[in-house]
Amino acid sequence: MKHSYYEILIGLVKGKFVPLVACMISALIFSCGEDRTYEYDVMTMPTHYAEEVMMENYLWGDSLKPLEWKDYFASPSAFTDKITKQSPDGDKWSYIDVDTLSVDHFERGKFNHFDSYGLDYVLMTDPTGETTKQYARILTVYPHSPAAECGIERGSFISLIDGEKVTSKNIDRLKQGRERKLTVSLLGFNENDGSIYWASTDTLIMGKSRKVTEGQIWNSYLIDRNTAYIMLLNLNDEDAVDALQTLLTTNPQTVIVDLRLCNQGSIDKVMEIASLLSDKSGVLLKTSYNSRRSGENKIYEITKPHYSNEIVFVTSNYTQGAAEWLIHGLKGLSDKGRISVFGTSSAGQNVLLEEIQSPYSYTINYAAAYITDGEGNAVSSIVPDVTINEYEYIKLYPYGNRYEAVLDSILNRQ
Repeated sequence: MKHSYYEILIGLVKGKFVPLVACMISALIFSCGEDRTYEYDVMTMPTHYAEEVMMENYLWGDSLKPLEWKDYFASPSAFTDKITKQSPDGDKWSYIDVDTLSVDHFERGKFNHFDSYGLDYVLMTDPTGETTKQYARILTVYPHSPAAECGIERGSFISLIDGEKVTSKNIDRLKQGRERKLTVSLLGFNENDGSIYWASTDTLIMGKSRKVTEGQIWNSYLIDRNTAYIMLLNLNDEDAVDALQTLLTTNPQTVIVDLRLCNQGSIDKVMEIASLLSDKSGVLLKTSYNSRRSGENKIYEITKPHYSNEIVFVTSNYTQGAAEWLIHGLKGLSDKGRISVFGTSSAGQNVLLEEIQSPYSYTINYAAAYITDGEGNAVSSIVPDVTINEYEYIKLYPYGNRYEAVLDSILNRQ
């Protein structure tokens, strides 16, 4: 089958034809004494475009070295990976989106937004210790998902998938696929001796996987007259700002901002939320670009603080990017002791990403600038003041329930 140059070009973007091209490059450029370098130029246009963008805009673009000629026949994604490997900090944040593919770059464990049952889970042996059976322990059930609609709860245990015992070989059937028949159990507790037992077992039919659209806010309410709670999934839109603003009108003594599942957002929304939570005016964050773009370095300053009481943030290994910048910036600006963090260490995204749509059916998302707090201290993984790994507890209550491990520890501090 013959392919036009356009078909080959699109094939290269998707990663097709690369082995064929690499083997035939010599014949391609010089055939029967005829200079055919124009064909080389056409077939490497997608990667040359990516290189030009990265050389100019990438945080470490001014120190990039040219790649080997054969690298230019790779897919733009593979080519960009070779570029990012040159970064001194081991860039793990930049990525390529191909227009015709659906890849979720903001997955959380086993959950992805594009095609999912709406579950995050881990494999574990029988928590009661009575058998050696394996179970899928449900860590998160996302709202408006097939899992939520069929009644699966956070903290439940799945023992059978379509009648088969759960094992390491079949557990990922819970990621995506057709309709599933599940055997789901919940644990009970004996208050007298502290033992656990299987309290109930049900058979549930979970609909086929699909795109799961989540909002910004998981939960927002007053735990008591002095304590407010809000859980945010991302910092992208006005919903988070509006919900937090409404919550703060009650002037609680403590506001708990749960960012355990918050792994994306914009620096502009960080500034809006930080302004609501800050008790001081001053520089919250700074961005530093490469030497070619140093004129774009920016200072983000809070001019109208709103809230002066205590803030407790909750983090996990899924906490990433904008959520981390928010915490770092506020901790740097606020008096010591006003802000505390409970949970586990965060991902540590210390760079701001930018996006450029190429003319070759892909989008480049690249690290553009370092993020620091107002004092110039680099953003890094957030290490909690109080480390609590909720997965070490047998019972997982719904997020925001005052009896779940993290909230219980916050509310019962000495």
